[in-house]
Amino acid sequence: RTGIIDFIRTGDSKNLFSASAGLYMRYPKSVSDCLMNFLGTHDTERILTVLGVGVPALSMEEKAHFSMSDSERKKALMLIRLAYIILAFMPGVPCIFYGDEAAVEGLSDPFNRVTFPWGREDKALTEFYREIGKLRRSREILKNGYLSVSEGLPYGVFEFSRFDGKGNCVTVIVNRSDEPYEHKERSENLVADLFGIDEKATELPPMTAGVWER
Repeated sequence: RTGIIDFIRTGDSKNLFSASAGLYMRYPKSVSDCLMNFLGTHDTERILTVLGVGVPALSMEEKAHFSMSDSERKKALMLIRLAYIILAFMPGVPCIFYGDEAAVEGLSDPFNRVTFPWGREDKALTEFYREIGKLRRSREILKNGYLSVSEGLPYGVFEFSRFDGKGNCVTVIVNRSDEPYEHKERSENLVADLFGIDEKATELPPMTAGVWER
């Protein structure tokens, strides 16, 4: 969680690389496949708020009335998509704290435990979560594959692959930088529609992600 947040907020992938390549290398695969992976829980601030503004030092009274500005929320809604793609396709089981998929805001307990916004969900974000879930369920390799994390990438780019040892592989690239990233994948980007980009493009635009199967 900390590695993903650091990377998505700043573009620095050092902690994320260390956590993924390091921890998964030390864990038996049977354990890695069962890990409970999350971006937020009842013990943390809401992930949308964390990505938008961090964890501001506020009094309880200030926290009770805090909400992000329109520009902060717009940025957070873009970043949470990148964060969830990493979480969903890493080894382990992606776990969603209710309301995160509906764009609920909130600081520390009890302000992270508001009721679910029935009828007021962010439908675009909810649909994004659904589509990523469908993709994960449709590819056995995303549930049981081994993990390989790439090194030597430009600042703001994180890449990892899930493979099965039989020549099958799914590669995930997240471009958190402000510049397009030219990749080497030649198949169609399976999540291109979710970001409104060309599925056959060889450049990944800033603040987007790609998933390729081969």
